[in-house]
Amino acid sequence: MNREQIRVNQLNKRFHDVLHGRVILQPANARLFLESICVQEDPAKCVGNLVSNPHGTSSVQNAMRFDLSLPFLNGLATDVLDYLLRAGDLGGGVLDHILIAIVDPSFFWLALAREFEKGALSEKAQLVFAKLLDRLLSLPGRDTSGYRELASKPSVINSLVASSVQEIREIAHHIKHILAAFASGATPSGPGGPGGRHDNDFTNFREIAILPTADEILSNQPPFIRPAAVLEDPKAVDSRVADYLDNTFRMLREDMIYEMREELQIALGKKPGKHRGLHINGLSMIDVHTGSQDRGTRWGLMLTLSTQHRMRPEISAFIRALTYPELVDHSNTLNRPDIRGVQSNVVFVDHSRPEDVETRITDRGDVEATSSKQNTYEVEMVVKIVRYLKQQGYKSENMVVLTPYLGQLCKLRDTLKNDAVLNDLDANDLQKAGLLAPVATQASQQGIRLATIDNYQGEESDIVIASLTRSNPNNAIGFMSSPERLNVLLSRARDGLFLIGNSHTFLNSKKGGNLWEDFFSLLRKGRHVFEGFPIKCERHPTRTVTIKEVAEFDDQSPDGGCTQPCGMLLQCQIHQCPKKCHPLRTAPNKPDIHLSTLCKHPFQEKCPIGVHTMSWKCHQGRPATCSLCDRQASRLEKQAMLDIKAQEKRDAAQHEYDIKMMELQAKLQYQQEAMNDVQVEKDRENEIKQKEKEVEDAKQKIRDIETAKKSAAKKLAAQSTSGATASQGQPQAGANGAPQAAATPRPIFPSPARDKWENQKRVDGVQNDAIDKIMDMTGLEKVKDQILRIKGNIDTMNRQGIPINKERLNLVLLGNPGTGKTTVARLYAQFLESIKALPGNAFLETTGSKLSFEGVKGAQQIIDDALKVGGGAIFIDEAYQLVSEHDQSGKQVLDFLLAEMENQVGTLVFILAGYNKQMEKFFEHNPGLPSRVPYQLQFADYTDKELLTMLEDLVHKRYNGRMQVEDGINGLYARIAIKRLGRGRGRPGFGNARALQNMFAKIRERQAERVEQDRRAGSRVDDFLLTKEDLIGPDPSQVLPNSAPWAK
Repeated sequence: MNREQIRVNQLNKRFHDVLHGRVILQPANARLFLESICVQEDPAKCVGNLVSNPHGTSSVQNAMRFDLSLPFLNGLATDVLDYLLRAGDLGGGVLDHILIAIVDPSFFWLALAREFEKGALSEKAQLVFAKLLDRLLSLPGRDTSGYRELASKPSVINSLVASSVQEIREIAHHIKHILAAFASGATPSGPGGPGGRHDNDFTNFREIAILPTADEILSNQPPFIRPAAVLEDPKAVDSRVADYLDNTFRMLREDMIYEMREELQIALGKKPGKHRGLHINGLSMIDVHTGSQDRGTRWGLMLTLSTQHRMRPEISAFIRALTYPELVDHSNTLNRPDIRGVQSNVVFVDHSRPEDVETRITDRGDVEATSSKQNTYEVEMVVKIVRYLKQQGYKSENMVVLTPYLGQLCKLRDTLKNDAVLNDLDANDLQKAGLLAPVATQASQQGIRLATIDNYQGEESDIVIASLTRSNPNNAIGFMSSPERLNVLLSRARDGLFLIGNSHTFLNSKKGGNLWEDFFSLLRKGRHVFEGFPIKCERHPTRTVTIKEVAEFDDQSPDGGCTQPCGMLLQCQIHQCPKKCHPLRTAPNKPDIHLSTLCKHPFQEKCPIGVHTMSWKCHQGRPATCSLCDRQASRLEKQAMLDIKAQEKRDAAQHEYDIKMMELQAKLQYQQEAMNDVQVEKDRENEIKQKEKEVEDAKQKIRDIETAKKSAAKKLAAQSTSGATASQGQPQAGANGAPQAAATPRPIFPSPARDKWENQKRVDGVQNDAIDKIMDMTGLEKVKDQILRIKGNIDTMNRQGIPINKERLNLVLLGNPGTGKTTVARLYAQFLESIKALPGNAFLETTGSKLSFEGVKGAQQIIDDALKVGGGAIFIDEAYQLVSEHDQSGKQVLDFLLAEMENQVGTLVFILAGYNKQMEKFFEHNPGLPSRVPYQLQFADYTDKELLTMLEDLVHKRYNGRMQVEDGINGLYARIAIKRLGRGRGRPGFGNARALQNMFAKIRERQAERVEQDRRAGSRVDDFLLTKEDLIGPDPSQVLPNSAPWAK
């Protein structure tokens, strides 16, 4: 992005800041606001924005009053009014609203009118004044008497009518038309009506002169001609004859002056075509040309121009001395300002760098040559000169680069690239040579003009930079020996002529040397020949340098001035311009660029909560709030609003659901009560039958017992003592005669780690309830080993006399849910507290998502709560949620916790838990995590054998060893149930012990349902028996026939 675009973007921002009240308009920034208006792309849209915004109209009104000096009126004020008046077709009185605000109250308007009467306004300002006065006189529905009074002053209307600008004179005649209408009591005709176009256009056609005036012929406004629809309107029958007569007269005059107007447009180059006849003042005939002696041509008049209006005298002196001695300089060529930053307005940079040959191109004017010419040194110098002149404030449209050779033109274009524009003739020559694609000629015409001397005839530019190209030991200059070509080269510049070439080659040329000797004699006489490009610092005129090498531009004048620091204060009036010395103004009448240059001095500061770093440039001002904090707060607020709306939606749906359910529940209750009555009757009958059967069963048991007693008595009498002793090992009968299940001990799963711990207890005499509980847990062999290693490390440190409170004991637990991570974390904290590695017994549980939601403040609160009781452990489950891609606050919390892990060593232990895969990404967040969390426990999924043992333990604990299992707790059906459960092992989220608990709850549910059904059916049931159906579900062959979907 170039500097111009950056400035436009900054002005656009200032425009919208003022309109929306973010920047208060003051005299110091009023100029920037007015400049921002002028850079808006669409005047109509800009005017609409100014009117529609509450600060728009008042801001323009105040900005136009802050400065009423003549430079302001001729400069920025004229530019603003000219820009606004381009939106003249905007309807609804929108533009008039803005213009009235500017001129009423009349501070600005009176100052502008006063300077106009003095004759102090520039030509552009006069035109803007005339347009504005004309529009104010035409305001509908408003009192315009004050403007008519001003327009009627001879010093105003006569000055407008006598203006040298055609457009101003046309506006003046329209103003006179309005004044005359008001004076006669009539209403002025609207746009398109008769009268007021020029000095020979009146409402009454009888006042129109037959012979046209100069202004009438020059006028581009369409004449007043009534269409047929108006002439034939039935409502205009009374005036039809007068209307036809008026219309006929006007049409006949248009037929008469049409050819004169067209001929003048052709002569002025405004319209293509051939001249019917042409008379131009200032030309005189010097001879009749019939061609050279060896080649005659059709005769033609040779004319000379006696007065020139283009070149400043320093340049026209060459033409006068070499070609036209009688040439006279017009007064408008005198006293022009010097070219900024250059020691002379005419410069010849003399060098001896050799030329190159370009074999791909030939020049049409050099018929003897088989190739074109290039000069790399001259190309590089021309590019630097162009850049330097742009630094002085000259624009691309103010300059042209000329060269005699297409080869040099091609090289210049390749070097300047998109900054170069070719004319059609040169582009066509390069296309024929295959060096320019046809599409390239369609590029936007932006950039500096490049042209060959031959193809630039008839054109002119403020500054001409010419590369003569030729530099060779043979002193050959080719077609540059032509005096006509030299004349064209020297006569294209208005204000500055800069040539670069090898004078030795041109002076010693066999053909044309005399011509160039005369030219160089004039250059030396005027002291225009330099060994390099002679620059000077506009701010320090005594600092002058002659640039001989391309690199010296960057060394001697990096920013368009000298090598001294700029030192000027920028718009902020605090910081100095960081550049080297450079021009203060882009043009003599322009303001100091530092007044509008935004200061980009960087500032940084912590946000109010001390988390983020706020950065801003000086011109932006310190942000009122931290943008990151604002975004986080906005995101949280937005989420809270979404949650509230979602909850309201859920509440409404729940309310609707509750009402519907109440209605259905009432209907269902009525039906259920009817069904209950039937069922109660049936249950009573079944209960009676059940009781009767139980009575019979009891009687039978009594009989069986009696029979058994008698049989036992007989056996006791008959058997020996040894036989009786053998019978003591048999199971004892219960009260009801059935065998009674003995209370089985809790099953113990083999564990090498537990054996190792038991050995330490026996040999070393150590005791620790927390480790005992860990060792009693099923499986987790690696976890138990790691716990013992941690204990061993701590024991070694105690024996070595090393303080434990300096050791990092933070821990990460990895594994699926249900593997005992929370239990082990709590026991690990109890273990550390029991051996005095932690000063307190706090054990606070939280999650990564909760910490992420509560932020750093919530994390600080948890740490403070733990420290209140002296210290302890903080357990963070699913810690990986702190580094979610969609929540930046979690990462801030984690960074905070990392610091606290280091600060609270010996006081707090942080225990993190989560799945393996997610925790791997978690540890990648910060390289310091592994060093702050040195210990890791890997919780493997329980094996089928471990799950079976845990199921046995569940059954044993719940029923105290009384529950019987079909085929045994280690039998086929229990193993099938565990096998099904174990299918999820190894997958993320496998439930382990939680899944086993859920499965055991389902088994109990199926048993309860089966027992209840059997009891209702009057069957005898055993409450302490788990059948295969309870363990693995019903037999599909028994269920499917009763399934309605299956039957369907």
